[in-house]
Amino acid sequence: MLRRFQACAIGAVLLLTTVSVSFGAGSIQSPTTVGSQSGTLTRGKAGSATFPISVTRNHNGALNVTFTVTFTGGTPAGIAVHIPSISQAGNTSPLNTTATFATTDATPAGSYTFRVSAYDGTHVCDSSPQVCTVSASDSVPEIDPGAATGALTVIAGLYLMFKDRRFRRAA
Repeated sequence: MLRRFQACAIGAVLLLTTVSVSFGAGSIQSPTTVGSQSGTLTRGKAGSATFPISVTRNHNGALNVTFTVTFTGGTPAGIAVHIPSISQAGNTSPLNTTATFATTDATPAGSYTFRVSAYDGTHVCDSSPQVCTVSASDSVPEIDPGAATGALTVIAGLYLMFKDRRFRRAA
């Protein structure tokens, strides 16, 4: 009787080991989440900005998620978007990646509304609208601190010369 019990215990351990390693097809669920723009894009200058993207796993298993971006009114001139696909097995959730928006010097200024769609081979999950902003110009002008200091010195010197001349005439 002792031998039968040992055989059943070994069989149960093998069954549990097989179940914990075996995964079916995974899937994603809505929504696809797109975070805020990181980085400044400026008209007339090539540049890039990123947006964090997150999708939620609905079922455990092997999963390959690809992404597409759709702009309202069509893709603006000079903008290219790259989003790496996600390939994972297991139960990790959420799944994260980053969208990179690259512009050329021909990209016009504007606020461009877009959506990201995630596709796992069966399900499509869309994001809510998000905005990519390309500014008209740099928001902070460049100032040469050396030039500003020199200008203040000249103004102060002229003031003191003028004051000195007025003082001498009165005496």
